Amino acid sequence: MANPGDAFPDGVDWIPRALKGLQRQIDANASSRSLAASQIGAGGVLISGGGSLTIEGTGSLNVGSGALNSAGSISAGTTITASGTVQGNSLRSTGNSQIDGSETVNGNIAVGGSVTASGGVRGTDLYSSNAAGYNITGTRAGGWWETATGRAGTAVSSRHFKTHITDAKLRERAPVILELSIKHYQYLAQLAKRDDPNSPDNVGPWYKVHTEVGLIAEDLHAAGLWEFVIYEREFAEIPWAEDDRPQSEEEFVSVLVERLVLDNDGEPIPRSIHYEMFALAGLAATQFVWSEVVKERQRANSFAARLHALDGLEEDSSLV
Repeated sequence: MANPGDAFPDGVDWIPRALKGLQRQIDANASSRSLAASQIGAGGVLISGGGSLTIEGTGSLNVGSGALNSAGSISAGTTITASGTVQGNSLRSTGNSQIDGSETVNGNIAVGGSVTASGGVRGTDLYSSNAAGYNITGTRAGGWWETATGRAGTAVSSRHFKTHITDAKLRERAPVILELSIKHYQYLAQLAKRDDPNSPDNVGPWYKVHTEVGLIAEDLHAAGLWEFVIYEREFAEIPWAEDDRPQSEEEFVSVLVERLVLDNDGEPIPRSIHYEMFALAGLAATQFVWSEVVKERQRANSFAARLHALDGLEEDSSLV
C-alpha cells in the first residue's frame, strides 16, 4: 500500500494540507445547501438527478425581469406573488385565490367552493347546474339581462325612479290582444339535436324534441303590440364627439350605442317576446271584457226595470 506522504515533497508535513482539503470539501458541501447573497452570472443553476430547490425559514425566491419556468409544478406553502403573468396548463389552489387586478384564463377554472367578486364576473357563457332546481323561499325579485352588456339585474317599478308617465291605452287594443292565436311549435335547434348529424349539438335519433307553447313575435308586431316585442339590435362603440364629451375627471373615450337592426323595408326585425310583461296585455284585455260585462249588466237591469213598470201598468188597467 502506497504511503500518503509519497504524494508530497520530502520534508513537508502532509497532514495539515489534508486537513485543509477536508475543510474545503466541508465548506463546499455547506455552500451547496445555503448560498447567502451569492450572485450567479449569465449562466444558471442546474439541479440534476431529480433534486429540488428548497428555501428554508422565511426566505423567498425573487425573479426580476426574467421568468420562472417549470415543466413540472411550483408549490408554495404560503403565497405566490407575480407582478406580471402566471401561465400554466393547470393552476390549482387548495385554499383561497385572490386576484387584485385581472386574470385571463383560456381554459377552465374549477372551484370546489364559491367564487366571490367585489366587481363583476364576466364570461361569454354563464352556467349554473343548480339554479333550475334551487327553490327560492326568501324575498324574490324578477331578473333581467341587459342586452348591451349581458349584465344580470332587476328593474325597479317605483314612481320615484320614473318620469314621463302616461297611459299606455292598452284597453283600446284589447280586441286585437284577444284575437292573438296561441301556437304549439318546436325549435329548429331542438330538431337539429335529433335529426342533423352535422350539428355540433346532435345527440342522435333517440333525443326527444320538446313541443313548446307560446306566441309568435311577428304576430305581435303586426298587431301593433310593439311594447311586448324584443327586436334585433346591434351594439357598437362610438367615440365621443369632442363637444359632447362629459365634463368630469373620468376620461370617457367611447360609449356603447345600441341600435335597431332594420330589414330591407326599413322595418325592425322581431326576435322574441317579453312574456313577463305580456301579463299587462292580459290585464288590459280582462279590464276591457269586464267593462263590457258591466255595460251589459246595466242594460239588462234597465230592461228589467222597464218590464217591471209595464207589468205594473197592466195590473192597474185590469182593475178599471
